[in-house]
Amino acid sequence: MAVCGLCGKSGWLLTVDGRGLCADCSPLVAGWVLQATRASDAIWHLKTIDARLRAVADLEEACRQLATYEDRQISTLTQSPRAILLGLPIMRSAIATKAVLDVAYLARQKSKSGATSSGRTSGYTSAIGQLAKLSVQFSDVVEFAAGAALLQSELDRLRFEIAMQHSEVEIAKGKLKKASEIIIGAAMALKFDQTMDSEQHDLLERARVALRALGQDSPF
Repeated sequence: MAVCGLCGKSGWLLTVDGRGLCADCSPLVAGWVLQATRASDAIWHLKTIDARLRAVADLEEACRQLATYEDRQISTLTQSPRAILLGLPIMRSAIATKAVLDVAYLARQKSKSGATSSGRTSGYTSAIGQLAKLSVQFSDVVEFAAGAALLQSELDRLRFEIAMQHSEVEIAKGKLKKASEIIIGAAMALKFDQTMDSEQHDLLERARVALRALGQDSPF
């Protein structure tokens, strides 16, 4: 006499599938298996980061459901759903890390090739915006917020460097007062940025040295 491995239904006329499930229970398991298989196959083929992470979420959802069947000795996936679940945090982190590295690379390249100040910084502002959006959308993925903070620090430092270059141009023109104002403005901006304290100290010291060279005391 056949017995369904999930609901326990039994009977001489009952038929079960290869997993030992009756006609009522089989589609439930098959649906989660299909979702897990499709998500797993799609993750590294999807083009956008949010699509990849949504596929990971779909895989996680399916595996959590299938794990309950596994606990009842019902065969589902080739690999254990619980084993897949254990590996998902690493997969999620790898996807996020690659996204951070990709946008950071583009931002840094644009900072080198930009013809204007805004051109040099626009790559950073775009990258930071992308990562901030992903950080909100996927709040459990810490790499996005950390990446955004790192790029913000780099952007703050770049803006300081640009300001110092502008001050040198003004000095060359003989506009020493204008140069001093630019240096002071750049230094004061450091007070509100995300540059690491050790780096901020070095940058502020550079600003003080530049002001002393112009015969002006540092107001910071």
